[in-house]
Amino acid sequence: MIYWKTFLTVFLCSWLFACNAKFLKMRNEAYNSYSSLNKTKTNQSDKANSSTPHQIALKKIDESTYFASLKPQHVLEAFLMVLVKNYTINIVDHKTNLISTEWDSYYIDHELFRNKITIKLTKMNPYKTKIDIINNIEKFDKPFSYSTSENMWIPFDKTSEEIERIITNVKTILARNKKRASFARN
Repeated sequence: MIYWKTFLTVFLCSWLFACNAKFLKMRNEAYNSYSSLNKTKTNQSDKANSSTPHQIALKKIDESTYFASLKPQHVLEAFLMVLVKNYTINIVDHKTNLISTEWDSYYIDHELFRNKITIKLTKMNPYKTKIDIINNIEKFDKPFSYSTSENMWIPFDKTSEEIERIITNVKTILARNKKRASFARN
């Protein structure tokens, strides 16, 4: 009886090991064929379209409005990943799909500026999201002094550079996530 249990245990272990090895071999072959196929597609698309490195389309409607052909949750996560690196997040509301940062102060040419990013995502349909980005930039009116009654922040119009930087980084993250998701499905 003991020999029978030992034989069965050894047989099952060797069978599972063989099945696992076969599965790993099939997975590696699939990965290698996917990688080589992807490299040839990438090389062809790079030759054809070298100026657009990102595969995710965020269609620009105006200076602060974009459309994405993705679920709002995916877009929200990508914006959070970008904003957390450079800003202090003040509000993240998953129900209303709203992100807002705190005021961030900086100097350019001995002048004090501050900006605050607000992003509102609106679900148009299950796979289309409207993105409204507002970059409030204000300039300090007078050189710094300690009396607050004489100093005030005035609106400043140069907003598009920071929005374009954020959108470019979001496109990169979404393209990377899409590539990972398509490989996981295959």
